[in-house]
Amino acid sequence: MPFVLGFVAAGTLTHPGPDCVAPEYRAGEFIYEEAGARNTHIGRNLGTEPVIFYVIYVPSAGDPLFRDALDPGCT
Repeated sequence: MPFVLGFVAAGTLTHPGPDCVAPEYRAGEFIYEEAGARNTHIGRNLGTEPVIFYVIYVPSAGDPLFRDALDPGCT
């Protein structure tokens, strides 16, 4: 199954998904998401410290790393 794995190395990443719930991930935390349209998201740095975020994309063979999606409308 395709997925995305991320690691926040510094700062705080605010990461709302299609439900507009906005969890915060702090330095030292991992993010795991299955791939697919249901996981439309945006990452924001709402803090004062720069965010350093490392990501590993594991798509299905032949699939692109990402697909453009409509803005989920979160504010």
